[in-house]
Amino acid sequence: MNILERKKKRDNKPVTGGRTWLFRFIIIVVIPALLLLLVEGGLHIVGYGFPTSFTNKYMWKGQPAFCDNNKFTWQFFPKSIAREVDPFIFLEKKPADTYRIFIMGGSAAQGIPDPAFSFGRILQVMLEESYPGITFEIINTAITAINSHVVLEIAKDLAGHDGDLFVIYMGNNEVVGPYGAGTIFSPISPSLSLIRLGIALKSTKLGQLYFNALQSIRAKKNTQISWRGLEMFLSKQVRANDPHLEFVYKHFQKNLEDICSLAHKKGIKVILSTVGCNLKDSPPFASLHRKDLTDGEMKKWKELYHQAMIYDTDAEYEKAARLYMDAADIDNQFAELQFRLGRCFWMSGDFEKARQRYMKARELDTLRFRVDQTLNQIIRQVAETKKNQDVMLADSAKKITENSPHHTPGEELFYEHVHLNFKGHFIIAKALFTHIEKILPQWVKDNKSPGKTLITRERCAKALAYTDWDRFNLAYTILHNYLKKPPYNNQLFHEEREQQMESKLKRLSAFLLPESLEISSMRYSDAIKKRTSDWWLHLKYAELLQEDLIDFKKSAHHYRIVKELLPHAYHGYAGLGYVLLHQGRFKEAIKMDLTALNINPFRVDIYNNLGLSFQMAGQFEKAEEQYLEAIRLQPHYVLAYKNLGMMLNERGRSKEGIKICQKGLKFNPKSWRLHHTLGILFKTQGDAEAAVKELNTALRINPGSKETREILNEILREKSNF
Repeated sequence: MNILERKKKRDNKPVTGGRTWLFRFIIIVVIPALLLLLVEGGLHIVGYGFPTSFTNKYMWKGQPAFCDNNKFTWQFFPKSIAREVDPFIFLEKKPADTYRIFIMGGSAAQGIPDPAFSFGRILQVMLEESYPGITFEIINTAITAINSHVVLEIAKDLAGHDGDLFVIYMGNNEVVGPYGAGTIFSPISPSLSLIRLGIALKSTKLGQLYFNALQSIRAKKNTQISWRGLEMFLSKQVRANDPHLEFVYKHFQKNLEDICSLAHKKGIKVILSTVGCNLKDSPPFASLHRKDLTDGEMKKWKELYHQAMIYDTDAEYEKAARLYMDAADIDNQFAELQFRLGRCFWMSGDFEKARQRYMKARELDTLRFRVDQTLNQIIRQVAETKKNQDVMLADSAKKITENSPHHTPGEELFYEHVHLNFKGHFIIAKALFTHIEKILPQWVKDNKSPGKTLITRERCAKALAYTDWDRFNLAYTILHNYLKKPPYNNQLFHEEREQQMESKLKRLSAFLLPESLEISSMRYSDAIKKRTSDWWLHLKYAELLQEDLIDFKKSAHHYRIVKELLPHAYHGYAGLGYVLLHQGRFKEAIKMDLTALNINPFRVDIYNNLGLSFQMAGQFEKAEEQYLEAIRLQPHYVLAYKNLGMMLNERGRSKEGIKICQKGLKFNPKSWRLHHTLGILFKTQGDAEAAVKELNTALRINPGSKETREILNEILREKSNF
């Protein structure tokens, strides 16, 4: 065989064995992987996507530091409704005299409805008073609507930032947050590994490209989501015996364990806290009957329940309770029945039975916005199994129970279902303080102020400037942003609760009188003298000066300080933009608002203020663009409809203004402000009948509006003269 023949035979020899598998591996794995890496690298080069780390590197006052990444939650929520962490900055190299604590969790840990008075802030005052030579950095990383899947990602980042202690207070959002059984966001999966893989993919540029494409498709289908709080979850009911809850509990436990383990590897101590909730004064948000209830059983159940309600209304609680119990023998899964039964026992003075029924109502609530017994038990269990890894348990739920009438938490400590009032936050801070003192290093303990008792709640309130003005604003927020909206207004006895809050708000309105506002102003001024670098104090004081004392010059001064303390955050710029607008300095206001929107492009209130500034500067087309962008981002945002409608009216385009306000009413049919504006626009059009109709509707919704009544009376006088 010559050389050519041998070569031909060798070339025709089939590829077999190991060479075949190597060839397949290269074709199936290596080449696609290289292509993906090439695309990923290209996306990095062109700057596509957003950073997914929880913190960003930042140069602060000439020193390397880390600040919050306000795009972090874009991985878990649609961008337009992604929730925010309260801004923070800390130095990369922790100063020698500093003890660094990171707080993690959801809105209850964040301090909603006003994070300026969270348990973290109170805890900081306690520690600073007790150890005056030490700087306590308490960085609150809690975020509304997140759960353990998100907190784990936060903990992974924070573990590398020289922390001394993690404090974890979470559980309320475990079912409704991302990957929960009752979520509207990322759906649940039985496999925790798949959930974590999905999160990892979203941290890549390719993953972001893919998920952005999906969101674009949804946007084209007009599925734009605007944040509407708990109302968004009304269709996501989850029964107590739903099998998906087992996945929730399993994932929660594993996430907690992993947080503790990664903290231990970095030498960071952990305090796991159980979570409290309102049992007595927060009825179930939704109830479902057991699935196998027959028609006959349902009929009998309704008869008993209806008769029990009659006795209940007539304050014959023992008779009502007996009938509720008979109904429960047929179907004991209906959460409202358990709550009514608890209330009957409470009114009859049998508080222990009442507490048990209130707890059962919480467990059966099918809109699961409150921590349940199983989740709190998992927290206790993980703390016990991880105690050899410097993990401690702060049983805050127990402390809240012990400090509640008849050991049944209610309105004494909570604003609504889970968010604590100042007294409630103080109780948790005190419980945490007790545990923290045990684990402080000796160099900190050496600085303890001798013979000093723990600071009182009143002194904490003074240090944080918790004033009567704040009490009014909190009550107003709870009433109008919570209780008057779904699902709160679907709860049992909601009318009674609203009336109570209306009465409370009326009493607190006395603190808006000039002399009371001056006292609140002095409280803020005194607190700032002692805590000059506390950005929360400057921000809150700026708002008081802006909103009620109408001192825009002084307000601008404090907003500038906020801007200096948090140069990476929008808060100072946006606040300054607002007061500059009201000072008639429109160009400067526009500059500040544009800077704020560059930091956070989804703040509809800033778009609205920017629209006003453009409008006042005579740039009407740009003003219209800003109002429309606010409406696009949040179709329920009333002020943008109102301002755009009025501007169009002033520009001789009242018909367009009417259409805009009518569009707003489709989303907000009970907005007195929009009905009021429509009344004005119809008046301009010469349609007195339509104007009267809209103004009367506005007055039915808000009988206290003097402006609406004056305009209505003016139209009626004109009609009678005609």
